Amino acid sequence: MEDFIKAAHSNDLEKTQATLCVFSPEQIAGPYFRNDRLERYDITEGADGVPMELVLNIVNFNTCEPVEGLLVDIWHCNAQGLYSGWSEVDPDQEAPSGEIGSIPRTDEDSYLRGCGLTNEYGNCSFLSVFPGFYAGRSVHIHVTVRKLDEQHNDRHVAYVGQLYVPELISSQINELPGYAGRKIARLRNEQDEIYSEMHGAGTLLNMDWVNRGTAQERLLGTVVIGVDPDAFSTYITPEDFDKDTV
Repeated sequence: MEDFIKAAHSNDLEKTQATLCVFSPEQIAGPYFRNDRLERYDITEGADGVPMELVLNIVNFNTCEPVEGLLVDIWHCNAQGLYSGWSEVDPDQEAPSGEIGSIPRTDEDSYLRGCGLTNEYGNCSFLSVFPGFYAGRSVHIHVTVRKLDEQHNDRHVAYVGQLYVPELISSQINELPGYAGRKIARLRNEQDEIYSEMHGAGTLLNMDWVNRGTAQERLLGTVVIGVDPDAFSTYITPEDFDKDTV
């Protein structure tokens, strides 16, 4: 990911283009996908944690060109491992299934979820907080890429994946107030079966601190995701949108 041009300010990041063409294999969506269509940059909703900005650069793997107008969703747990919509599910116990709709929703919260459209440079950005972890998984962020039709129908999911965090960053954050003191130990990436299946699947975030020591201090994570916009993912199908939890 060294060829991804990283800038220090959001205005510059909006114009960033990938100089590296990659293909990003898919990974499971997990049980906590929702179709709220919350189009927003700031997805925190007051959630506590270390500020984090993500810039996802979506390119067409067939042409290596950025793709404008794709709908990008992200969702992840909070600092203590809880997902909005399932805030009463114990993060210290492994989820019984990894399938969409397999776990009944417990609430209507929507923190740390959002979506946005890629710009002409293929970029979509989000302001969030660094995620915690839950039993059986290393730190990760879920992402989907959808192709809208002329009626803005959002059921064409072209790509489903997960983004991972460098171990050095995870270990540092895990010692901070709000993240530390868990009953269970955090899994490292190489201990996570889903990560190991794909060797990270090319979706390890390039992450570092920006504006260190100022009021705007945050972690900045960037990644290039290569997709086929015309593909139909088997991990989130049109039928999945009819499930009660979605």
